[in-house]
Amino acid sequence: MRFGHRKGKDGTGILQLISSALLAVMVCTHFAEAFHLIPQMGWGLPHSPGHCIDLVSAWGGVALFALGYLVRKVARRRAKKADQVGRP
Repeated sequence: MRFGHRKGKDGTGILQLISSALLAVMVCTHFAEAFHLIPQMGWGLPHSPGHCIDLVSAWGGVALFALGYLVRKVARRRAKKADQVGRP
């Protein structure tokens, strides 16, 4: 699937989907920590698997959300500029 070659499709939807999934994982880890689910994960303890999952999903979700936003803004600005250049 090629994203950048169709009008209006710049791939930001995929980035938003992945960032939403990562943020949902973060929410699930917080629920697991609050309700003491799967205590082997060491929720809330530094350097534990639960902490790493929470940290990576939070940073990844925020980073991909910001990247998707910036890519969409740049694509819209380029499209608008190209549209203005094409007008007489």
